[in-house]
Amino acid sequence: MNFLKRNLAILLYFALTAFPLFYFVYKYSSPYVGMIDFFDYYKLYEAMDYHAADSPLNMRLLSSFFVYLVNKAGLSYDTITQIDNAPFQKSIYFNAVFLNYIWVVLTCM
Repeated sequence: MNFLKRNLAILLYFALTAFPLFYFVYKYSSPYVGMIDFFDYYKLYEAMDYHAADSPLNMRLLSSFFVYLVNKAGLSYDTITQIDNAPFQKSIYFNAVFLNYIWVVLTCM
């Protein structure tokens, strides 16, 4: 049981220390600057249309599938961001950034 408590404490520590970075990326970053591949993945995130995505991005389906599922579940955080007037759904961008945050935290374990 002590092992479980220690691992949960470490997971909580990593989640709390990485959260400001997640929030900053969601609120102030833009896929137009440094994240250009987001637009290729967007076709997968929105409709899981792997025929529309360019290769090799259409072969990286696991993380795209999870973003697609979370988006269909309706998870979103609506706040004023850098991408408010962008020509794509802000909820899909949030889910992509949020799931990458989750994967980073779990990788720290």
